[in-house]
Amino acid sequence: MEKEALVLKRKKFFEEIFNVINIEPVKIDEFLNQSKYYIKPNFEKSFINEEFGDLVLTVTGQFFNKPFSVNYTMWQLGEHLKIGLTIREIDLQGALISDKNQEISNLWGKDKKPDIDIARDCVFYTWGFHVPDLYSNYQTQEPFIYGIRHMHFRVLKLLYDECGRESKQR
Repeated sequence: MEKEALVLKRKKFFEEIFNVINIEPVKIDEFLNQSKYYIKPNFEKSFINEEFGDLVLTVTGQFFNKPFSVNYTMWQLGEHLKIGLTIREIDLQGALISDKNQEISNLWGKDKKPDIDIARDCVFYTWGFHVPDLYSNYQTQEPFIYGIRHMHFRVLKLLYDECGRESKQR
């Protein structure tokens, strides 16, 4: 595939992720009792650089008067796709450890455990994928487009629970 075509397809893919995560909670979110956790991404702090294969979605919010910032990232070059999650607040970085059902760890498949790194005052969770046909059809893209949305709800639920625990200790 030529560079110009690749950059256009990557841009469309990344924009679709922005559009899907921006959708207000739907009936299934209400049924799963997760709609109350939804916070729209801060699009002023989010960006796409389709030429370099970068996407960053920033979510800022607060639960129980505890502010937080979460970043969802994608990095795509060639046949490789990396999805990341960053939590900046030191006292909330353990929130995903309380994921007893492993909804975050197993979201991308039981064989896709995240790499976890703590650096620059952040905790980074990263999943890597080999997707040689990412731009050949929508069916290959769909798990990543909607997976970020599902991850968003689950991350916010865990942050909600952690902020609630922390507020009881104050």
